[in-house]
Amino acid sequence: IIRFPLTCELYLMTIPKLSIRYSRWINRQRDAIEYTFEKFVQINNLQKEMGLVDIKEMDEAQQYENNQDGLSQFLANFEEKIIRVNPTSKVIDFKQITSLQKMPLEKAIFIVLAIEYRKNESIYFTTTEISHLINNTFIDFRKDKNNISRYFNQAYYPYYEIKKENGKNKFKLSPTGYFEAIRIIRSLQ
Repeated sequence: IIRFPLTCELYLMTIPKLSIRYSRWINRQRDAIEYTFEKFVQINNLQKEMGLVDIKEMDEAQQYENNQDGLSQFLANFEEKIIRVNPTSKVIDFKQITSLQKMPLEKAIFIVLAIEYRKNESIYFTTTEISHLINNTFIDFRKDKNNISRYFNQAYYPYYEIKKENGKNKFKLSPTGYFEAIRIIRSLQ
């Protein structure tokens, strides 16, 4: 049984991988003066919530050794897969997707906001406007503004930018969100 409050040393012993990462962080002098171990744990937890740990589990995730060969391999793959390729330039068939009758709310939000992002990436939408976009985009798929409001209120998402206008929250895709939307759209085609 672990009881709180824990000292840093005891906490480090309970989580060996975190201890190793924290030691590396200190050795690299990454804000070591500014942040305590407790702050490092908070940053680690935030990264977990944002899905950083899940990346390793993805089928298409590539892992590299932590040495010069791994770095060389990473740089070569990065140039081949990222620098030489523009993932948004490929034609996307929105008609095929908009005929779907069932999909999770999050995917529908991503899709309609991606369509709007391609038209003008600076426009923000209220949850009511997003529900109208969904209802007007999908043939037999309807979503209520209240469901969309609940979605945005349940967690922080790095996929969206938010601004307050006339007392209302308005949303649009962030660049990260746009690329996630493209990934979702391609997975549905």
